[in-house]
Amino acid sequence: MRIDGTRLVLALALGLVSVLGSLLPNAALAASKNDTTRGKYTSPTGFGLVSVDFSAQSSPVGTESKGRIQWRLAESGTVVTGEVTCLRVVAATDSSPSLAMIGGRVTKIQGGTNPFCPTCQGFLLSVSDGGQGASAGDTEFYEFVPTVPPQDTCPEPTPGVPLTNGEIIIDNALP
Repeated sequence: MRIDGTRLVLALALGLVSVLGSLLPNAALAASKNDTTRGKYTSPTGFGLVSVDFSAQSSPVGTESKGRIQWRLAESGTVVTGEVTCLRVVAATDSSPSLAMIGGRVTKIQGGTNPFCPTCQGFLLSVSDGGQGASAGDTEFYEFVPTVPPQDTCPEPTPGVPLTNGEIIIDNALP
């Protein structure tokens, strides 16, 4: 049996499409296995400009939370580092953006004391993702708190102050 070049190319292309089609759903599921949020932005504070860089993830139901966060004050050089203990993600709706609350423990302070709250051991960061593009409706609000939020127990997130530069990305893995 003789197969011409066109039929052979067509048969190979169909085989490749079939193999790729079976792999793509698995890759998509693997990519959305956890709730995640990450961001990097700069905002003004009473202590000058602060750069915030964070990354957090949890299971789709808010357990197994982990991640890290860092606040860097430009003027003093103070760096406050934290470890994530909870992440709560709320999916976007027609009238509101995706929201996330991140909580955790302050683990390290370089360059002095924590200027936001010298005796605080914990933090809460509420962020929203307004869509694609740097600062496209993204918001943030953080506070340092006396005690560390319990593992996997974050309060409800709320929108904060609009970002003027930077980006926040929230991915909600539906349970």
